[in-house]
Amino acid sequence: MKFVRCIFWCVTIAAWLVLATLPDASAKEPGVIINEIMYHPPNEQEELQFVELFNRGEAEVDLSGWAFTKGIKFTFPASTRLARGGYVVVCRNRERFVAHYGTNVVVLGNFSGKLSHQGDRVELADAQHAPVDSVKYSDHTPWPGGADGHSSSLERISPGGRSDDAENWAASSPPATKTAGGTPGARNTVFSEIILPAVSEVAFTPMVPTPQQPVRITATVADVQSVKTVVLVWRRASTSPDSSEESVPMQRISGDEKRGVYEASIPAQSSATLVRFRIKAVNAGGASRLQPHENELRPNFSYFSFSGTNSALVPLSYVFTTGARERSAPRYGRTIRSDQVAARGNGAFIYVPAGGGALQVFDHVRVSPRHGGFKVHFWKDQPFK
Repeated sequence: MKFVRCIFWCVTIAAWLVLATLPDASAKEPGVIINEIMYHPPNEQEELQFVELFNRGEAEVDLSGWAFTKGIKFTFPASTRLARGGYVVVCRNRERFVAHYGTNVVVLGNFSGKLSHQGDRVELADAQHAPVDSVKYSDHTPWPGGADGHSSSLERISPGGRSDDAENWAASSPPATKTAGGTPGARNTVFSEIILPAVSEVAFTPMVPTPQQPVRITATVADVQSVKTVVLVWRRASTSPDSSEESVPMQRISGDEKRGVYEASIPAQSSATLVRFRIKAVNAGGASRLQPHENELRPNFSYFSFSGTNSALVPLSYVFTTGARERSAPRYGRTIRSDQVAARGNGAFIYVPAGGGALQVFDHVRVSPRHGGFKVHFWKDQPFK
């Protein structure tokens, strides 16, 4: 009898432990999420910083007494309600925000504090001080660089994706000129109902091929459900119109359908050829991701086919302008207004150091003509040393 009782209690305790580890069926993900962050407006216009909330839930939410408790400080006033599928923006300076973005946005302000350009944690709590949602963004990889002072905001891709996953955030579509962009109060430009596959660890060998060498491209692709296809998309860039894109299916060489390593090759190119490529991954739900994202400062990976080395006493350089030529650099102290400057460069600068040093590729830099040559504007995340 004692043995039977012992078995009963052991089974009961084991069942209780299993149940204790299961997720609470009554617990629900928050309907209100942090959906867009403008943490580094261009031209140091700090007063245009904002954070946008989106109600992805099935019902209207009363935000009275809710507050941003980290990153910025702001308490929602009484009777603040957010409709199902609605947006509300909290900004640093409401007057400046309305002057720039217009009056068709539900906007509150002003929040206190300042969003850091280097990275910060933004946390939202309800009226009972319980955490609702939080995002810890950064200006370093794998977080998007286009939102770091280059006109784009930081946009959430899928409302159902994790808030703390950098793969679920992208830079908004950049405007034509260098000015604060984003989509406050409207659907994000990068919106996807389905969580996108993740592409990481992109590598190419050799990094500086000779004209006789094809280049092997590898990438790790993962998806919460399964990866359907992975394609390598590439083209030749030049001072004349770029060649049309070519697509090469990538084959899985290790892993499984949820996470694997894929590879493909780009054929050998003639010397002094700039090649741009990207990876397109599609999951079983039909959602696709381009890596790098098309809204990034450099929307592709790049390499330069080059024969020989530079044994001269002075370095060599190649300058490409692959689109409409940018305006000349200012002369005699005159300046160009920021709204006349392109948000993203279309040129490339190839540096071949003296004495046989390693060749360096600086792609999608801004190249403007000036008397006797060119002026090259490098990005801060890839400075020319």
